[in-house]
Amino acid sequence: MFGVKYLVIGLSLAVLLGASHYKAYSSGKKSVMAEWQIEKTRQAEELAAAIQKNRDTERKMQYAADRLQEEKRNEIATITRKHRTIVDGLLDSHSRLIAAVPSDSRYAKAGREREETIIPRPLAEYLFDEALRADTIRVELEACYAQYDEVRNGNSIR
Repeated sequence: MFGVKYLVIGLSLAVLLGASHYKAYSSGKKSVMAEWQIEKTRQAEELAAAIQKNRDTERKMQYAADRLQEEKRNEIATITRKHRTIVDGLLDSHSRLIAAVPSDSRYAKAGREREETIIPRPLAEYLFDEALRADTIRVELEACYAQYDEVRNGNSIR
């Protein structure tokens, strides 16, 4: 009987220990699953916030880029108008100057001599067109630098 009593106590302890282990395992599993779910939710919220921040930054950068491009287009248009005005003015003023000098005056002779040194119209137009092209490239380069600086320094991100 002495052996049966210890056997019953041993079996009872084994059953109690197994039941408590099962309960602790189930409870731990539920606890870990709940914590994991909370962590997944937190990560999803952080991801959504990061995506929104990136979209906001992208919108601000695009707005800054559009603004710089508009400024560049306006400056190029201004330069183009100025160059065209200069070309038209110089070529027209030369024609008016030659026509205004009386043919029998001593200035007419000097004008005709000087006329030989005046740049022909096609060459003058070509030179002014090249100057316009150079100014346009300069404006475009400055716009590139400005946009790069805005992105690098974070001016458009604020």
